[in-house]
Amino acid sequence: MLPTPEEKHKIQEATICNPYLPLGSAEQFFMMLSSISELPARLKLWIFKLDYENMQKTDSITRVSKVDFEELSNNIAKIEVDCKESWDHLKAIVKHDGPTQIKLKMSEFVADCAERTFVLEIIYQRVMTGFQRFLVWLGSPLHLAQDIKVQQVCSTISEFCPGMQDLPRTCTTTDSEEHKPP
Repeated sequence: MLPTPEEKHKIQEATICNPYLPLGSAEQFFMMLSSISELPARLKLWIFKLDYENMQKTDSITRVSKVDFEELSNNIAKIEVDCKESWDHLKAIVKHDGPTQIKLKMSEFVADCAERTFVLEIIYQRVMTGFQRFLVWLGSPLHLAQDIKVQQVCSTISEFCPGMQDLPRTCTTTDSEEHKPP
């Protein structure tokens, strides 16, 4: 909730009309907020940084059947839009305040986010293309392969192959160990 220009004007008029009457804490807070240059841009940039860091903290997902690839695609698109907006917010802040060390760090952060988002988009597209090629290799018609969801196929495979998680451990024995007499 940011102070509107009208609210700022009303508080300033009240201060002029009653110079000896102190402002209330809410009005003082509003005036302090209104004195910060490019406050909306600063807040949006901060929110982007926090959201991006939270997305990066997501634990690795070991089973593809639990990944919602549509949501993943939407998240990548959202990050891309937010990153572009963050560049605009950062430019507005630097325009008013000039470059500082923290702004340079934010600039590096946003540039890193943009690069990672670009790479994520490429990886996502390649995974989806590989998945569709895999379905065609399995015998699915191309027009159907484009509509099949990754989670559906992976869930089906994991339901029919519950022992697949143990496969690497069972294959590690050598032939001499397997044929030892009891």
